[in-house]
Amino acid sequence: MRDGTQNAVSSVPRKQADFGFLLLDPSQKLIFANEEVVRILTYPNGRHNNVDRLVREKICPILRGEGSPLQFPLINEFKEFKSGRRRYLCRVFRVTPRAGNFAPQEDIALLFERASGPSFDLGQIREKYHLTEREHETVQHLIRGCTSKEIASRMQISPNTVKAFVRLVMIKMGVSSRAAIMSKIIEFRR
Repeated sequence: MRDGTQNAVSSVPRKQADFGFLLLDPSQKLIFANEEVVRILTYPNGRHNNVDRLVREKICPILRGEGSPLQFPLINEFKEFKSGRRRYLCRVFRVTPRAGNFAPQEDIALLFERASGPSFDLGQIREKYHLTEREHETVQHLIRGCTSKEIASRMQISPNTVKAFVRLVMIKMGVSSRAAIMSKIIEFRR
């Protein structure tokens, strides 16, 4: 009986990671890539011998701004990444140098999360309603269905500060609830 249970457990497929994660050094060379990000980068073929090359071809353009090859997007700003028909939100972080690494520049971490629903430009909503960067970031999290506690954790602020941002967004949009914020965004997309 014990052996049968062991076999049944081992035959259950392992759950894939929820997030793709990449860690690059300051010169954008690969330090670490989890299995999920390799799957994302190699979709739909699923196989690739040179992950470093994939990073150079598919990831480095996300990191480059116009003009400078080493210009990075704002920390915590979401960038869209497409892999086949799938869309991912890519969040870029700067990471303090590793122990023993005395380089003055920081490493770069990228977090990939599968996006749901059709894509649209929140930048236009930000401009129309004159949202600050943090209010805009709060709206991004609201769209993804995050609670105040989840938003607070992701933005590294208190839940009360999140509620203040949500209230400011509601005032600027002329609405009185989170659902009404979503309605305004849906109307804007039409």
